[in-house]
Amino acid sequence: MILIKNIKLVNEEITDILIQNNTIKAIQKNIIKKEAREVDANLSYALPLMIDLNITLRDNTLSIKNLDELEKRSLKAGFSTIVTNVMIEEKTSFELLVKELKNRKLNFILKINGLNQDEKLNNISILLKAGAKIIHTNSDISTNNIRRLAQYALMHKSPLFVFCQNRALNDNGVMNEAEVSFELGLPGILKIGEISEVAKIAAISEYYKVPTLFHTISTIQSINLIQKTKQNFPKLYTEVSLHHLLKTDEACKGFNTYAKINPPLRGKLQQELLIQALKDNKIDTLTSLFSPQSITNKDLPFEKAEFGIDEIEEFLPLAYTYLVKTGIISMAKLVQLTSTNPANILNLQPNSIEVGNPANFLIFNPKKSKIYNKQNSIYFNNKIFGEITNFFTK
Repeated sequence: MILIKNIKLVNEEITDILIQNNTIKAIQKNIIKKEAREVDANLSYALPLMIDLNITLRDNTLSIKNLDELEKRSLKAGFSTIVTNVMIEEKTSFELLVKELKNRKLNFILKINGLNQDEKLNNISILLKAGAKIIHTNSDISTNNIRRLAQYALMHKSPLFVFCQNRALNDNGVMNEAEVSFELGLPGILKIGEISEVAKIAAISEYYKVPTLFHTISTIQSINLIQKTKQNFPKLYTEVSLHHLLKTDEACKGFNTYAKINPPLRGKLQQELLIQALKDNKIDTLTSLFSPQSITNKDLPFEKAEFGIDEIEEFLPLAYTYLVKTGIISMAKLVQLTSTNPANILNLQPNSIEVGNPANFLIFNPKKSKIYNKQNSIYFNNKIFGEITNFFTK
Protein backbone atom coordinates (compact mmCIF):
# COMPACT_ATOMS: atom_id res chain seq x y z
CA MET A 1 0.00 0.00 0.00
CA ILE A 2 1.38 3.39 -1.02
CA LEU A 3 0.14 6.80 0.13
CA ILE A 4 1.22 9.74 -2.01
CA LYS A 5 0.92 12.98 -0.06
CA ASN A 6 0.70 16.54 -1.40
CA ILE A 7 0.16 15.61 -5.04
CA LYS A 8 -1.23 18.04 -7.60
CA LEU A 9 -3.86 16.90 -10.10
CA VAL A 10 -4.15 18.40 -13.58
CA ASN A 11 -6.93 20.70 -12.37
CA GLU A 12 -4.33 22.11 -9.93
CA GLU A 13 -6.09 20.59 -6.89
CA ILE A 14 -3.67 19.44 -4.18
CA THR A 15 -4.64 16.13 -2.60
CA ASP A 16 -3.45 12.66 -1.50
CA ILE A 17 -3.66 9.40 -3.46
CA LEU A 18 -3.85 5.95 -1.89
CA ILE A 19 -2.74 2.97 -3.99
CA GLN A 20 -3.30 -0.68 -3.07
CA ASN A 21 -2.63 -3.68 -5.30
CA ASN A 22 -1.83 -1.32 -8.19
CA THR A 23 -5.33 0.21 -7.95
CA ILE A 24 -6.25 3.74 -6.90
CA LYS A 25 -8.26 3.31 -3.69
CA ALA A 26 -8.78 6.92 -2.64
CA ILE A 27 -8.15 10.48 -3.83
CA GLN A 28 -8.80 13.02 -1.10
CA LYS A 29 -7.06 15.40 1.24
CA ASN A 30 -5.45 14.35 4.52
CA ILE A 31 -5.59 10.57 4.06
CA ILE A 32 -4.14 8.73 7.07
CA LYS A 33 -2.99 5.12 6.66
CA LYS A 34 -0.33 4.10 9.17
CA GLU A 35 0.35 0.81 7.39
CA ALA A 36 1.00 2.54 4.04
CA ARG A 37 4.40 3.57 2.72
CA GLU A 38 4.26 7.34 2.37
CA VAL A 39 5.68 9.29 -0.56
CA ASP A 40 5.74 13.08 -0.30
CA ALA A 41 5.14 14.45 -3.81
CA ASN A 42 5.94 17.98 -2.64
CA LEU A 43 3.37 19.56 -5.01
CA SER A 44 4.48 17.60 -8.06
CA TYR A 45 1.86 16.66 -10.65
CA ALA A 46 0.20 13.29 -11.04
CA LEU A 47 -0.16 12.81 -14.81
CA PRO A 48 -1.64 9.89 -16.77
CA LEU A 49 0.86 7.90 -18.80
CA MET A 50 1.03 9.16 -22.37
CA ILE A 51 0.38 7.73 -25.85
CA ASP A 52 2.33 8.56 -29.01
CA LEU A 53 0.73 7.71 -32.35
CA ASN A 54 3.80 8.28 -34.52
CA ILE A 55 7.03 6.61 -33.47
CA THR A 56 9.64 4.92 -35.65
CA LEU A 57 12.28 2.30 -34.87
CA ARG A 58 15.92 3.33 -35.18
CA ASP A 59 16.92 3.59 -38.84
CA ASN A 60 13.38 2.37 -39.56
CA THR A 61 14.76 -1.14 -39.04
CA LEU A 62 13.02 -3.95 -37.19
CA SER A 63 15.27 -5.86 -34.78
CA ILE A 64 15.10 -7.03 -31.17
CA LYS A 65 17.83 -4.51 -30.28
CA ASN A 66 15.82 -1.64 -31.77
CA LEU A 67 12.62 -2.83 -30.09
CA ASP A 68 14.43 -2.98 -26.75
CA GLU A 69 15.80 0.55 -27.21
CA LEU A 70 12.41 1.91 -28.21
CA GLU A 71 10.68 0.29 -25.26
CA LYS A 72 13.26 1.47 -22.72
CA ARG A 73 13.30 5.06 -23.92
CA SER A 74 9.51 5.33 -24.38
CA LEU A 75 8.83 4.04 -20.87
CA LYS A 76 11.44 6.39 -19.42
CA ALA A 77 9.70 9.29 -21.21
CA GLY A 78 6.33 8.45 -19.64
CA PHE A 79 4.59 6.62 -22.48
CA SER A 80 2.49 3.53 -21.86
CA THR A 81 1.46 3.01 -25.49
CA ILE A 82 3.05 3.80 -28.83
CA VAL A 83 2.08 3.26 -32.45
CA THR A 84 4.92 2.19 -34.71
CA ASN A 85 5.22 1.12 -38.32
CA VAL A 86 6.66 -2.28 -39.29
CA MET A 87 7.81 -3.35 -42.74
CA ILE A 88 6.48 -6.92 -42.66
CA GLU A 89 4.33 -8.30 -45.45
CA GLU A 90 4.18 -11.99 -44.50
CA LYS A 91 1.66 -13.40 -42.02
CA THR A 92 3.88 -15.84 -40.09
CA SER A 93 6.61 -13.27 -39.51
CA PHE A 94 4.01 -10.75 -38.37
CA GLU A 95 2.47 -13.24 -35.92
CA LEU A 96 5.93 -13.95 -34.47
CA LEU A 97 6.44 -10.21 -33.95
CA VAL A 98 3.06 -9.86 -32.23
CA LYS A 99 3.99 -12.78 -29.93
CA GLU A 100 7.34 -11.14 -29.15
CA LEU A 101 5.64 -7.87 -28.17
CA LYS A 102 2.81 -9.41 -26.16
CA ASN A 103 4.45 -9.52 -22.73
CA ARG A 104 6.46 -6.32 -22.90
CA LYS A 105 5.80 -3.48 -20.48
CA LEU A 106 5.23 -1.03 -23.32
CA ASN A 107 2.02 -1.47 -25.30
CA PHE A 108 3.12 -1.64 -28.94
CA ILE A 109 0.35 -0.95 -31.46
CA LEU A 110 1.42 -1.94 -34.95
CA LYS A 111 0.46 -0.16 -38.13
CA ILE A 112 1.03 -1.60 -41.58
CA ASN A 113 1.71 0.10 -44.87
CA GLY A 114 -1.20 0.08 -47.27
CA LEU A 115 1.17 -0.68 -50.14
CA ASN A 116 3.98 -3.24 -50.15
CA GLN A 117 7.51 -2.67 -51.41
CA ASP A 118 6.36 -3.37 -54.98
CA GLU A 119 3.85 -0.49 -54.69
CA LYS A 120 0.97 -2.96 -54.80
CA LEU A 121 -1.80 -3.32 -52.25
CA ASN A 122 -0.50 -5.08 -49.15
CA ASN A 123 -1.99 -8.22 -47.56
CA ILE A 124 -4.12 -5.94 -45.41
CA SER A 125 -6.85 -8.32 -44.20
CA ILE A 126 -4.32 -11.04 -43.41
CA LEU A 127 -2.02 -8.70 -41.45
CA LEU A 128 -4.90 -7.08 -39.55
CA LYS A 129 -6.12 -10.53 -38.52
CA ALA A 130 -2.55 -11.39 -37.51
CA GLY A 131 -2.44 -8.51 -35.04
CA ALA A 132 -1.97 -5.20 -36.83
CA LYS A 133 -4.39 -2.48 -35.72
CA ILE A 134 -3.92 0.42 -38.14
CA ILE A 135 -3.55 0.98 -41.87
CA HIS A 136 -0.96 3.62 -42.79
CA THR A 137 -0.26 5.21 -46.14
CA ASN A 138 1.42 8.11 -47.82
CA SER A 139 -1.14 10.33 -49.50
CA ASP A 140 0.47 10.55 -52.92
CA ILE A 141 -0.33 7.04 -54.09
CA SER A 142 -3.02 6.46 -56.70
CA THR A 143 -6.48 7.71 -55.80
CA ASN A 144 -7.86 4.26 -56.56
CA ASN A 145 -5.55 2.73 -53.95
CA ILE A 146 -6.55 5.42 -51.43
CA ARG A 147 -10.17 4.47 -52.09
CA ARG A 148 -9.44 0.78 -51.55
CA LEU A 149 -7.53 1.47 -48.33
CA ALA A 150 -10.45 3.53 -47.04
CA GLN A 151 -12.76 0.62 -47.76
CA TYR A 152 -10.44 -1.83 -45.99
CA ALA A 153 -10.27 0.50 -42.99
CA LEU A 154 -14.07 0.60 -42.79
CA MET A 155 -14.36 -3.16 -43.23
CA HIS A 156 -11.93 -3.86 -40.38
CA LYS A 157 -12.96 -0.90 -38.22
CA SER A 158 -9.41 0.39 -38.37
CA PRO A 159 -8.50 4.08 -38.45
CA LEU A 160 -6.57 5.27 -41.48
CA PHE A 161 -3.30 7.06 -40.68
CA VAL A 162 -2.06 9.25 -43.54
CA PHE A 163 1.13 11.21 -44.09
CA CYS A 164 0.26 14.00 -46.51
CA GLN A 165 3.01 15.04 -48.84
CA ASN A 166 3.27 15.16 -52.62
CA ARG A 167 6.77 13.95 -53.35
CA ALA A 168 6.53 14.98 -57.01
CA LEU A 169 6.11 18.60 -55.91
CA ASN A 170 9.08 18.40 -53.53
CA ASP A 171 11.65 18.02 -56.32
CA ASN A 172 14.08 16.24 -53.93
CA GLY A 173 13.68 18.98 -51.33
CA VAL A 174 15.40 18.48 -47.97
CA MET A 175 14.03 21.34 -45.83
CA ASN A 176 11.36 24.03 -45.80
CA GLU A 177 11.48 26.20 -48.90
CA ALA A 178 11.99 29.75 -47.60
CA GLU A 179 14.72 32.24 -46.81
CA VAL A 180 16.86 29.79 -44.83
CA SER A 181 16.88 27.17 -47.60
CA PHE A 182 17.86 29.89 -50.12
CA GLU A 183 20.62 31.08 -47.78
CA LEU A 184 21.97 27.53 -47.42
CA GLY A 185 21.53 26.74 -51.10
CA LEU A 186 19.41 23.68 -50.31
CA PRO A 187 16.37 22.48 -52.32
CA GLY A 188 13.12 23.18 -50.50
CA ILE A 189 9.98 21.26 -49.62
CA LEU A 190 6.92 23.27 -50.63
CA LYS A 191 3.99 23.81 -48.27
CA ILE A 192 1.58 23.20 -51.16
CA GLY A 193 2.81 19.60 -51.32
CA GLU A 194 1.17 19.05 -47.93
CA ILE A 195 -1.84 21.32 -48.34
CA SER A 196 -3.02 19.84 -51.65
CA GLU A 197 -2.75 16.29 -50.32
CA VAL A 198 -4.64 17.14 -47.12
CA ALA A 199 -7.49 18.52 -49.23
CA LYS A 200 -7.65 15.28 -51.23
CA ILE A 201 -7.51 12.94 -48.23
CA ALA A 202 -10.02 15.00 -46.24
CA ALA A 203 -12.50 14.81 -49.11
CA ILE A 204 -12.05 11.05 -49.53
CA SER A 205 -12.29 10.41 -45.78
CA GLU A 206 -15.47 12.46 -45.55
CA TYR A 207 -17.01 10.67 -48.54
CA TYR A 208 -16.29 7.16 -47.22
CA LYS A 209 -16.79 8.16 -43.58
CA VAL A 210 -13.50 6.57 -42.54
CA PRO A 211 -11.85 7.89 -39.33
CA THR A 212 -8.53 9.42 -40.38
CA LEU A 213 -5.49 10.73 -38.55
CA PHE A 214 -3.42 13.29 -40.46
CA HIS A 215 0.16 12.63 -39.40
CA THR A 216 2.45 15.53 -38.43
CA ILE A 217 0.67 18.46 -40.06
CA SER A 218 3.01 21.43 -40.45
CA THR A 219 0.94 24.24 -41.99
CA ILE A 220 -2.05 26.27 -40.82
CA GLN A 221 -3.67 25.95 -44.25
CA SER A 222 -3.81 22.17 -43.81
CA ILE A 223 -5.29 22.52 -40.33
CA ASN A 224 -7.99 24.86 -41.61
CA LEU A 225 -8.90 22.42 -44.40
CA ILE A 226 -9.25 19.60 -41.87
CA GLN A 227 -11.33 21.81 -39.58
CA LYS A 228 -13.67 22.75 -42.42
CA THR A 229 -14.23 19.09 -43.35
CA LYS A 230 -14.75 18.15 -39.69
CA GLN A 231 -17.92 20.23 -39.69
CA ASN A 232 -19.50 17.48 -41.82
CA PHE A 233 -17.45 14.51 -40.61
CA PRO A 234 -15.96 14.92 -37.10
CA LYS A 235 -13.75 11.83 -37.15
CA LEU A 236 -10.80 13.59 -38.74
CA TYR A 237 -7.85 14.14 -36.41
CA THR A 238 -4.92 16.54 -36.66
CA GLU A 239 -1.54 15.49 -35.29
CA VAL A 240 1.31 18.00 -34.91
CA SER A 241 4.81 17.27 -33.68
CA LEU A 242 6.06 19.08 -30.61
CA HIS A 243 9.10 20.24 -32.58
CA HIS A 244 7.02 22.13 -35.15
CA LEU A 245 5.52 24.11 -32.27
CA LEU A 246 8.84 24.83 -30.58
CA LYS A 247 11.38 25.27 -33.40
CA THR A 248 11.62 26.77 -36.90
CA ASP A 249 13.77 26.15 -39.96
CA GLU A 250 16.36 28.43 -38.34
CA ALA A 251 17.48 25.25 -36.55
CA CYS A 252 18.84 23.99 -39.89
CA LYS A 253 21.40 26.81 -40.08
CA GLY A 254 24.97 25.61 -40.15
CA PHE A 255 23.71 22.61 -42.13
CA ASN A 256 22.55 20.97 -38.90
CA THR A 257 21.31 17.58 -40.07
CA TYR A 258 19.79 16.87 -36.65
CA ALA A 259 17.14 19.46 -37.55
CA LYS A 260 16.35 17.59 -40.77
CA ILE A 261 12.92 16.08 -40.16
CA ASN A 262 9.92 15.28 -42.31
CA PRO A 263 7.73 17.27 -42.63
CA PRO A 264 10.35 19.99 -42.36
CA LEU A 265 10.47 22.60 -39.66
CA ARG A 266 8.67 25.63 -41.13
CA GLY A 267 9.25 29.36 -40.79
CA LYS A 268 8.46 31.65 -37.88
CA LEU A 269 5.01 32.66 -39.19
CA GLN A 270 3.85 29.06 -39.58
CA GLN A 271 5.16 28.25 -36.10
CA GLU A 272 3.16 31.13 -34.61
CA LEU A 273 0.03 30.07 -36.52
CA LEU A 274 0.41 26.47 -35.33
CA ILE A 275 0.64 27.69 -31.75
CA GLN A 276 -2.52 29.75 -32.25
CA ALA A 277 -4.24 26.67 -33.69
CA LEU A 278 -3.22 24.81 -30.53
CA LYS A 279 -4.79 27.54 -28.42
CA ASP A 280 -7.94 27.40 -30.56
CA ASN A 281 -8.33 23.62 -30.03
CA LYS A 282 -7.67 22.82 -33.70
CA ILE A 283 -4.97 20.25 -32.91
CA ASP A 284 -6.05 16.87 -31.55
CA THR A 285 -2.80 15.22 -30.54
CA LEU A 286 0.93 15.85 -30.18
CA THR A 287 3.74 13.50 -31.17
CA SER A 288 7.40 13.30 -30.30
CA LEU A 289 7.96 12.24 -33.94
CA PHE A 290 10.66 9.98 -32.48
CA SER A 291 12.53 8.69 -35.54
CA PRO A 292 16.16 8.12 -34.49
CA GLN A 293 18.89 7.68 -37.05
CA SER A 294 22.33 6.25 -36.45
CA ILE A 295 25.17 8.75 -36.63
CA THR A 296 26.29 7.23 -39.94
CA ASN A 297 22.96 8.37 -41.40
CA LYS A 298 23.17 11.87 -39.91
CA ASP A 299 26.86 12.77 -40.05
CA LEU A 300 26.63 13.48 -43.77
CA PRO A 301 26.11 16.48 -46.05
CA PHE A 302 22.62 17.88 -45.42
CA GLU A 303 21.19 16.68 -48.74
CA LYS A 304 22.34 13.10 -48.16
CA ALA A 305 21.49 12.80 -44.45
CA GLU A 306 18.38 10.88 -43.45
CA PHE A 307 15.27 12.57 -42.07
CA GLY A 308 14.67 11.90 -38.39
CA ILE A 309 14.86 13.28 -34.87
CA ASP A 310 16.17 11.53 -31.77
CA GLU A 311 14.19 13.22 -28.98
CA ILE A 312 11.80 11.41 -26.64
CA GLU A 313 13.02 11.35 -23.02
CA GLU A 314 12.59 15.12 -22.69
CA PHE A 315 9.22 15.24 -24.48
CA LEU A 316 7.24 16.05 -21.33
CA PRO A 317 9.71 18.61 -19.89
CA LEU A 318 9.89 20.36 -23.28
CA ALA A 319 6.09 20.45 -23.61
CA TYR A 320 5.78 21.75 -20.05
CA THR A 321 8.52 24.37 -20.46
CA TYR A 322 7.36 25.89 -23.73
CA LEU A 323 3.62 25.23 -23.74
CA VAL A 324 2.37 25.00 -20.15
CA LYS A 325 4.80 27.15 -18.19
CA THR A 326 4.43 29.92 -20.80
CA GLY A 327 0.63 29.84 -20.48
CA ILE A 328 -0.08 28.70 -24.05
CA ILE A 329 -2.07 25.71 -22.77
CA SER A 330 -2.97 24.30 -19.38
CA MET A 331 -1.62 21.08 -17.92
CA ALA A 332 -5.10 19.60 -18.32
CA LYS A 333 -4.97 20.44 -22.04
CA LEU A 334 -1.55 18.83 -22.37
CA VAL A 335 -2.94 15.63 -20.85
CA GLN A 336 -5.81 15.74 -23.33
CA LEU A 337 -3.37 16.08 -26.24
CA THR A 338 -0.97 13.37 -25.09
CA SER A 339 -3.22 10.84 -23.37
CA THR A 340 -7.00 11.26 -23.64
CA ASN A 341 -7.32 12.14 -27.33
CA PRO A 342 -4.82 9.53 -28.61
CA ALA A 343 -6.63 6.86 -26.58
CA ASN A 344 -9.95 7.89 -28.12
CA ILE A 345 -8.47 7.75 -31.63
CA LEU A 346 -7.28 4.20 -30.93
CA ASN A 347 -10.57 3.22 -29.23
CA LEU A 348 -8.67 2.50 -26.01
CA GLN A 349 -9.72 3.20 -22.45
CA PRO A 350 -7.84 6.41 -21.55
CA ASN A 351 -5.45 6.39 -18.61
CA SER A 352 -7.17 8.51 -16.00
CA ILE A 353 -6.46 9.15 -12.34
CA GLU A 354 -9.72 8.13 -10.70
CA VAL A 355 -10.74 5.94 -7.77
CA GLY A 356 -11.06 2.33 -8.88
CA ASN A 357 -8.79 2.75 -11.91
CA PRO A 358 -5.40 1.08 -12.32
CA ALA A 359 -2.53 3.19 -11.05
CA ASN A 360 -1.19 4.17 -14.48
CA PHE A 361 0.41 7.54 -13.85
CA LEU A 362 3.68 9.33 -13.34
CA ILE A 363 4.84 12.01 -10.94
CA PHE A 364 6.21 15.11 -12.65
CA ASN A 365 8.13 17.72 -10.67
CA PRO A 366 7.82 21.11 -12.44
CA LYS A 367 10.32 22.78 -10.10
CA LYS A 368 13.31 20.84 -11.41
CA SER A 369 15.33 22.53 -14.14
CA LYS A 370 18.46 21.89 -16.17
CA ILE A 371 20.42 23.04 -19.19
CA TYR A 372 19.88 20.45 -21.90
CA ASN A 373 23.35 19.21 -22.80
CA LYS A 374 22.68 16.65 -25.53
CA GLN A 375 25.15 17.83 -28.16
CA ASN A 376 23.30 16.70 -31.27
CA SER A 377 19.91 18.00 -30.15
CA ILE A 378 18.13 21.02 -31.60
CA TYR A 379 17.44 21.88 -27.95
CA PHE A 380 21.11 21.87 -26.96
CA ASN A 381 21.84 24.51 -24.31
CA ASN A 382 18.13 25.27 -23.78
CA LYS A 383 16.96 25.59 -20.19
CA ILE A 384 14.08 23.18 -19.61
CA PHE A 385 11.87 22.70 -16.59
CA GLY A 386 10.35 19.57 -15.13
CA GLU A 387 11.40 16.02 -14.44
CA ILE A 388 9.64 12.69 -14.11
CA THR A 389 10.52 11.48 -10.63
CA ASN A 390 8.38 8.35 -10.23
CA PHE A 391 6.08 5.93 -12.04
CA PHE A 392 3.10 3.95 -10.87
CA THR A 393 1.91 1.30 -13.30
CA LYS A 394 -0.44 -1.65 -13.09
